[in-house]
Amino acid sequence: MKNSAIIVKAIFAIIMTVIIGCEGDKFYKPNMSVLLESPEDNAVFEEPDSIIFVWHVENGEADEFVIEISTSPDTINGGGFRDPVHWKTISGENRYVWKNFQGVSEVYYWHVKISDAIHGWSKIRSFRVEFPLQLPPPDLILPSDRYTIVDSDTVRFVWHSIQEATEYEIQISRNQAFSQLVASETLSDTEFSWAVTDTGWFWWRVRAMTGSLSSDWSNGYSFKVEFTEFVALPPRLIFPIDTALFFQTSIRFVWSSVEGASRYRLQVSTDSCFSELVHDTVIAHDTMYIWTPPQNETFWWRVKSMKSRFESRWSEPVKFSMTPYILSTIPIRANFSLTDGNILFVLDDDGWFRVYDISSPNNPVELSRLALGSSCQLKSMAKLQNFIFVPAGICGFKVVDVSDPSSPTVSTVNIDHTRYIAIESDYGCVLTTHSKLQVIDLSEPSNPTFCGEVSIPQRGSQLVVKNNTAYIADIGAGVVILDVSDPANPGTIATVELSGSALSVAIRNSLLFVGAEDGTLYIVDVSSPQNPSVINSIPVTNSPITSISFWENYLLLSASDGVVALVSSDPTSPNLVGAFTDVHSPIHISVKDSIAMISSVDGLSLVKLK
Repeated sequence: MKNSAIIVKAIFAIIMTVIIGCEGDKFYKPNMSVLLESPEDNAVFEEPDSIIFVWHVENGEADEFVIEISTSPDTINGGGFRDPVHWKTISGENRYVWKNFQGVSEVYYWHVKISDAIHGWSKIRSFRVEFPLQLPPPDLILPSDRYTIVDSDTVRFVWHSIQEATEYEIQISRNQAFSQLVASETLSDTEFSWAVTDTGWFWWRVRAMTGSLSSDWSNGYSFKVEFTEFVALPPRLIFPIDTALFFQTSIRFVWSSVEGASRYRLQVSTDSCFSELVHDTVIAHDTMYIWTPPQNETFWWRVKSMKSRFESRWSEPVKFSMTPYILSTIPIRANFSLTDGNILFVLDDDGWFRVYDISSPNNPVELSRLALGSSCQLKSMAKLQNFIFVPAGICGFKVVDVSDPSSPTVSTVNIDHTRYIAIESDYGCVLTTHSKLQVIDLSEPSNPTFCGEVSIPQRGSQLVVKNNTAYIADIGAGVVILDVSDPANPGTIATVELSGSALSVAIRNSLLFVGAEDGTLYIVDVSSPQNPSVINSIPVTNSPITSISFWENYLLLSASDGVVALVSSDPTSPNLVGAFTDVHSPIHISVKDSIAMISSVDGLSLVKLK
């Protein structure tokens, strides 16, 4: 048995020798291998024109070889390179000349095999070619060649990045030879914005840089700047307007937009001739600017409109003064407040009813607090005798007994979805979230009872009641006027259409003051409630007016953009005569003597009015 196995192995060896060992006159041995000669492993070539690869066959001869070159030593299962950058079949010689370097420094790997399916690859060697770093010029993107730019004060330039570049130089010229430069900048980004200086044709180009090395300039692209006719008019100054203003830290300047203008220049000076400038800035597109001036100073400000090289004349200068005014701030998210002597009642956004002693406005002292419900929407309240009535949305109608301010008690009446209340005599008018006005009998304050209701067109925001007449600021429907002399049968008697939605309302004598969503204050004559008429209006700010209160002969208006404005209540000449902007998003204002209580998301601020 053993002899039979030896015979079989011998026959198999003879057959394999015949099958794979013969080709023409050559005789190949299965254990032949390729040995690499040059270049040596880890060889370095500086700026080579070509590299000569040489190898030989050990234990036999071969006429045909395959060479592979790669930038990675990774192979496929120990065979050929996974990502070769070059391969070649060579016949009749044991050498190969390669020239494809593309001027880039790189490490390469190479190996060789006999061109048949039996003999494997040689061992792998590496070599490095080194070339001085060369930067190609960037490709330009925007503006494209011969592009026309219309009515823009700035031009945005964009180009492709270069891998090795750390900086770029851009040039803008009035001619193609770049001998009349209007801009030359070095920057690390691949974008650049240029303020237009003139109209006509311009050329631009970019080159890449790293250290002391620079690329060639890119091809120059041309572009054209054009402007349509621009009538340069000065803006109308909206805020502040000729007044002594009461700010603590910052002031918000507001002016009207000018059609066609793309920039505005604002100047502030300590003299009316503007020879002592304290601030000078250019604002793109916007018609509002916030600045923090020195305190206890008087200033003048003015604005001009601009477009490219066109400028308007200056607006008429306006005077204002800076004076500290905030006495104290209670750190709660306040929604509404009212006072009774030195007692301050506050509703906050977290569902609390709070009571403070403000006999010392610089140091308010909390006397008590009641949790009315975190899900309640506490937006208003009204006081009758020793009771405060609070519409609390889905939490019902709250009645708070404040006969002892240090220990108030609360009860809930089943009148649902209430949101705002105003009281006259023994009756309360309540707005609901279902677009209705309800009349509540409060003759027994601890036990309010429902009398009647009437639908209103849209959704009431605020209301006031005077002489059995309710005036509702209705979002979407202007002002709705209702007769509530019969509490069981209230009815609409008139409406006042406004250009914007009405949000806030207040009444003094026969004048109704209405704050609109667009920041306009309307004055309505309601001496005859059945025939109301708008007699004047004034743009106060650019955002909704959220509340209106009275102080002496003035109105205090809060606006959601942070402006608290002081407006004269003269219906023939309502002027903006003062303001402050340090309270973030004011919601409501109440006044006691010469102190305003301003409710906002940042707290309840006690402000001294001068």
